[in-house]
Amino acid sequence: MRSPNQSMQWVVRPGLGLGDLRFGVLRDEVKLHLGHPEDIKTEAWGYDLHIAWYYWQTGVSVHFCGEDDFRLGTIDLERPDAELLGHRLIGLPEPEVREVLERMNLGPAQNEVMEFSDYPTKRRLIYENQGLNFWFKHDRLESIQWGYLFGANDEILWPQAIQETGSAGGIASSKP
Repeated sequence: MRSPNQSMQWVVRPGLGLGDLRFGVLRDEVKLHLGHPEDIKTEAWGYDLHIAWYYWQTGVSVHFCGEDDFRLGTIDLERPDAELLGHRLIGLPEPEVREVLERMNLGPAQNEVMEFSDYPTKRRLIYENQGLNFWFKHDRLESIQWGYLFGANDEILWPQAIQETGSAGGIASSKP
């Protein structure tokens, strides 16, 4: 197994990707950035095939869907050194994370609570317009999950389109 590229930046870029790794790239390019995954899961979601690559030791997973020609579509990050707009949030208490996010003006948020009989309750804070999900467990931010954005007609806005047109709005187009 190859480890992540030493120059890998753990910067969450909503709508764009992770550091220099952009949504929309194929699996070979993901390997150039992150190396070979430790674990691969393939699932059928209805008529679509979904592939997840897990880098457990690195604290990241990446996801590809057949509907998107298996381009990178979603990233999950559990690294305490990851940054969103200059803030390291993973591991912080939920009230502190919510306060920082409020100052970021990400738009409206939705809350979801998931209760399990054999697992701790998890909460998800969703910023749908930014494609961002914040997952809380034991009242602390456990992970950040994000993906590509959608345009006004529900078309996928791959990062190149966002950078060229600035059409994504919000924070996704603020920094290439």
